[in-house]
Amino acid sequence: MSKEWTEAAGGLGHAMGSDSQSASELSGVSCEQSPSSDLQARSDAATERCLRRRIDAGDKRAVLFLAQLYFDRGEFESARPLFASIAAENVFAQYQLGVMLFEGLGFEQDLERGFRLMLMVALGVPKTAEQKEAIHRAQYNIARAYFMGYGVHSSEDDGRRWLDRAVDGGSRLGSARAQTMLAMLLARSDTRDLPKSFFWHSEATGALGVMYLYGLGVRRDLVAARFCLSQAARRGNIYATAQLALLYYRHHFYRHAARFSAHLAQYGAADVDQLARQSGCLARYVRRGLAIGCYLLSRCLLRGQGCLAVDEGAARRLGARAVELDPPATAWVEQLTMHGSWLQSPGLLDVYRKVPKDLTQPTVTGAVISICCCSFMCLMLFSELYNFISPDMMNDLLNIVCSVSDLFVDNPGNLSGTINVHLKISLPRLKCE
Repeated sequence: MSKEWTEAAGGLGHAMGSDSQSASELSGVSCEQSPSSDLQARSDAATERCLRRRIDAGDKRAVLFLAQLYFDRGEFESARPLFASIAAENVFAQYQLGVMLFEGLGFEQDLERGFRLMLMVALGVPKTAEQKEAIHRAQYNIARAYFMGYGVHSSEDDGRRWLDRAVDGGSRLGSARAQTMLAMLLARSDTRDLPKSFFWHSEATGALGVMYLYGLGVRRDLVAARFCLSQAARRGNIYATAQLALLYYRHHFYRHAARFSAHLAQYGAADVDQLARQSGCLARYVRRGLAIGCYLLSRCLLRGQGCLAVDEGAARRLGARAVELDPPATAWVEQLTMHGSWLQSPGLLDVYRKVPKDLTQPTVTGAVISICCCSFMCLMLFSELYNFISPDMMNDLLNIVCSVSDLFVDNPGNLSGTINVHLKISLPRLKCE
């Protein structure tokens, strides 16, 4: 099945501890005080001895804690009979047995029995907050079983209904993984409901990053998209990693695009199911992400981008793998990244290309420089305007407006007030008639 089921079971152990007392508290030994493996082993041994004494005294809580201790240590054969002995009256034990049956841990794998046990937990009535959290985890697992056909017929409608129950309206006790899956489901083209998809963004950073990247139900914001996709990629989300690589490639950050694409290109079609189980992502999105990564790396190798040497053979193999993984996704990303002729894309002739505004980062230093420049420009504007409308200039303007058509010549040497003007006129030879 999936590592995720086991991780959920381990997380459930913390919830069980908060129900009353943890196994360490019951024994009086704290594991956090034992940093070395030797001290940890002695601490576990002391805890086990104390829990067995309490079991002999009739403490049923100690049975659950001892079973969980064995489960956390990977001793599933020892944990199985303890969980089974209290499963009829304890929701946590039922949940752990369901996980063990799904995974084949201490049992021969039996998906149908595992589904039935998990369904009993999911339909239970919680008495405490910890039981409610466990029930929502079980409801999420039931939804996944319906989506993937594990122990039950595959039904997307039934899976959607169980997801709606698992999220618990977005409360703190609702399943965070269910919120993530529901956000991705509502962003699909056939089940699209973008406002609701955006509502379930609290844990679905990968889906939220895609929504910011393409402006789906929210204002397009490349900075927010990069942040959300980076966070999701760090947690192993394959589709978010592919979208992050595509974002870098489209904005000519080829080194980053090649690095993320190379990480995706190391997987193939045989790894899709395992990656889907590990990351909690739908298999179709894992396949699509791997196809995008393979195609982007093939372009980098074909053009020598991202500090990679040109390798046409490897580029062809990666391109063929991308088409094999997801032909529609490969065609889509090819259209986004295709560099046609200048007739198709006149912008290719632009030698003064601009950095997209969404990728710029404002700084205090830049703000100070901007304020100084604006102040200087305003000062120059007002000073020129003042000089233009100063009194001397106004007098000159009045003289121009009030002047007459007479021409006076300043000639101090001639007191008569007139000057002699000699005109020499040359006429061309004209025919007399």
